[in-house]
Amino acid sequence: MSLIVTRDYGKSKPEFVMSVPTARLLTAWGVSPRYTAETQPTAAIVRRCRIAASSSTNFDAFRRSPMPQSLTQIYIHLVFSTKSRQPRLTDDLREELHHRFVGLLRRRGCEPIELGSVADHVHLLLRQPRTESLADIVRDIKVGTSLWLRDLTPELADFHWQAGYGAFSVSTSHLPVVRNYVALQAERHRTRSFKDEMRSLFRQHGIQWNERWVWE
Repeated sequence: MSLIVTRDYGKSKPEFVMSVPTARLLTAWGVSPRYTAETQPTAAIVRRCRIAASSSTNFDAFRRSPMPQSLTQIYIHLVFSTKSRQPRLTDDLREELHHRFVGLLRRRGCEPIELGSVADHVHLLLRQPRTESLADIVRDIKVGTSLWLRDLTPELADFHWQAGYGAFSVSTSHLPVVRNYVALQAERHRTRSFKDEMRSLFRQHGIQWNERWVWE
């Protein structure tokens, strides 16, 4: 049994003849078998539908089959500083700041693993969900924490994070090492600056940078 899909285009426009399974495939793909001049399918679309229909002996079973799973294991070491690296994150507020980060990360579906910070920057080790982009995650946690900090005290009313960030992928086997690195930030920065630390991370991960633009 076939369906004839046609419209009065004149003799220069041929009719499209397709089988019922092909028409059903078109419907499943969001294309109506009843076309107007604007929705007339191309020959390529019809050819794809014919191939799919001919290769599927049981269209209903194909349509009901479950989608394959998408599984990921993406660990990210995220680093960013206060604007101009101003030392505005005092000891008495950093613990609560970490709690804010944890809440915001979980809201985006992330798994916070370790957080560390000093007066002028923060480190976050997290597991990134497959459905969220890193740029969106960073944007939301920066906005959420900066708004909280501005409302916290008049001295932080003009608080800003730097516009950029550093993000480094972490293998599962290397996770304990990075977790320890993030947790011991206060000790590491007694003798090392933020810039020196970032230069070292860039080198370790093979990232090229321009000293003129990387610091904000």
